[in-house]
Amino acid sequence: MALLLNPADAAATLRLLQDCMAAAKKKVHVCAGPDLTLTADDYCWDRIILNPVTARFVRDDYEGFLQREEWFRTNGLPFRRGYLFYGPPGNGKTRAIRVMAAHPAVAAFAVDLCNRRMDDEELTGVLADAVEQGPSLVILEDLDRYFDLLTPEQFCLLPPLIVEPYRTQVWIAGCLGLRPSEIMPLRWDDFDFENGTLLIQRSIVHGREGEVKTEYSRDYVPLDSALVGILLEHRERCYPTPERWLFANPATSRPYHQDTIQQNHIREAGKKAGLGDGIGWKTFRQSYRSWMDDTGAPLTLQKELMRHASIQTTMNVYGKAMTDTKRKANSKVVEMILKPKAIMDADPAEPVWLLGVNGSLVRCSVARNLLKRLVAGVGFEPTTFGL
Repeated sequence: MALLLNPADAAATLRLLQDCMAAAKKKVHVCAGPDLTLTADDYCWDRIILNPVTARFVRDDYEGFLQREEWFRTNGLPFRRGYLFYGPPGNGKTRAIRVMAAHPAVAAFAVDLCNRRMDDEELTGVLADAVEQGPSLVILEDLDRYFDLLTPEQFCLLPPLIVEPYRTQVWIAGCLGLRPSEIMPLRWDDFDFENGTLLIQRSIVHGREGEVKTEYSRDYVPLDSALVGILLEHRERCYPTPERWLFANPATSRPYHQDTIQQNHIREAGKKAGLGDGIGWKTFRQSYRSWMDDTGAPLTLQKELMRHASIQTTMNVYGKAMTDTKRKANSKVVEMILKPKAIMDADPAEPVWLLGVNGSLVRCSVARNLLKRLVAGVGFEPTTFGL
């Protein structure tokens, strides 16, 4: 396309074109999933939550590397660099990666190694595209959870080993896939038990209450009737506060700290159940995603239930009503993880003793058919158990 311009208008037209290019959207190509949209405005390092010194170091290293391709080629070195972002929720990992992906000179790709719908051919194709369109940023999401996914049967070993109120928190994490920063500040006013919905609208990290992690995180999630029963039982015994917190610490009247619960209760339960010492809040959220895969839920529906879709899109189409497909997809997951619990509750006459990794005996009131599922489905050796 050619433009014929009056010389007097050239400067103004050039600025207009530059503004249009700056506002242009770019895509993060997601392997076996819907692409993510970014704009040039997203490339802003001032928005990330990092120590200023650390933020400056990462920015200088990233931008400096992109400018040194010729030096790498001249010296016969592969033009590549790796960054590992690790830390607790809320420390700026996601924002920093989003900023890096928004760099105007970089093609961005995202790979979720735990996505069961991704096959070798798709992964090879994404990596080939990244090479062809270089310089490229390939984001490997949540590498730690690649080793920590639980089956529904494995998950159900944990709650009986955890005391209240932390046990109810774990049931919520498993049944809804919420982040711990969203579970801790829940209030009873967030629940609509009559219509079976919960509005996620706040978060709390290190005792500081604020907005949810992303604009898409604020959304309604469905409440299965089985989970409602667990919540109503908890309401009868929870510590009352004027704010109507679900999980207020009696010592402070403020929500509990998620890191302390993970370290002192969830990890200890994981060790007693023979699942290792790496089980944590993130394990539950990512396992929830894998369980949705097992039910055959479409990716678009998974995105809504994980709250990766825009609340505006959801509300414009559905209003406050919960779609049947969304509710049914969640109920299938709840049924998967609460069915073993129902078996445990229904037949307390036959105790099964599970030998923990520390040699202690853990009493679980489960039926013999649950034991068979653990042996066949989870991979525990029969000799681990004694009746």
